[in-house]
Amino acid sequence: MSADPGTLLPTDRFRLVTQGGCYGHPYFARQVARSSFVVTKGVAMADRSVFGGGAPWSRLFIPVGVFLAVFGVLNFAELPLGWKDRQQQVGRYLDATLELGPDWVLPVIWFAKLVELALGLLAVAALVRRSTRWLAAAVVGWLGWFTAFTVMDVWAADRVELQEHTVYFAMFAVLLGLIFVVSVVERVLASRP
Repeated sequence: MSADPGTLLPTDRFRLVTQGGCYGHPYFARQVARSSFVVTKGVAMADRSVFGGGAPWSRLFIPVGVFLAVFGVLNFAELPLGWKDRQQQVGRYLDATLELGPDWVLPVIWFAKLVELALGLLAVAALVRRSTRWLAAAVVGWLGWFTAFTVMDVWAADRVELQEHTVYFAMFAVLLGLIFVVSVVERVLASRP
């Protein structure tokens, strides 16, 4: 089987490597194996980014996913408990920033709570599918969400809320870093013979 390595499928390249070489020479086989694939336990896997489809799932992601799911669902569920406070807070934000009246308070609250619920459900889906990509997407979603809140806090000059949202942002940044580091370590450990 002698063909151009650039036109072969990953399984064909792996077959060439295991059958004694590319172009019939073991040197080329080693070069193809090093440059394109990680060979693990007899399986060839194409190199991908950490958060790509090939990022391994780790048991350490389960508590992160459970936290994200509970955080999102409980943020949605607390709506009836803090309804009056949320109305006042969102009213202040809208008045101080966009100069919108009280007619916009209800739609903005529901939009915010639905986004939080969607991020919680994304974490649930990541746990069910055991998908590192979806888990990272949920964390990035929360980072974006708290970035938006932080911008609103600065714009509305609400320093107390700014501190709270900055702490949340830092916490989710740490979670994203944890997911990245654990994924890299899992890849390195999986590539060892």
